[in-house]
Amino acid sequence: MRITIKADPSKSRGKSYCWNLAEAMSQGLASVFGLNANLTFSAYCGYWKQENRPIKGKFYKFINFLFQDKYHCQNAWKNLT
Repeated sequence: MRITIKADPSKSRGKSYCWNLAEAMSQGLASVFGLNANLTFSAYCGYWKQENRPIKGKFYKFINFLFQDKYHCQNAWKNLT
């Protein structure tokens, strides 16, 4: 039996490779801190900001700066709830 895979990497299908890699790194960072690896670190930062956590609630500023988006973390958390 011969198996043929019909995947053409030159055709864009949804998110780019770099985006998927960045999302995987964010989930890996969350797991390093002992958090649920199904959520990104950005989503956790948005949650911590919403909950007004004293120290953890400040991480969102750095993440938002990296993405050049004032509401990146808040939007990441909203998209999951």
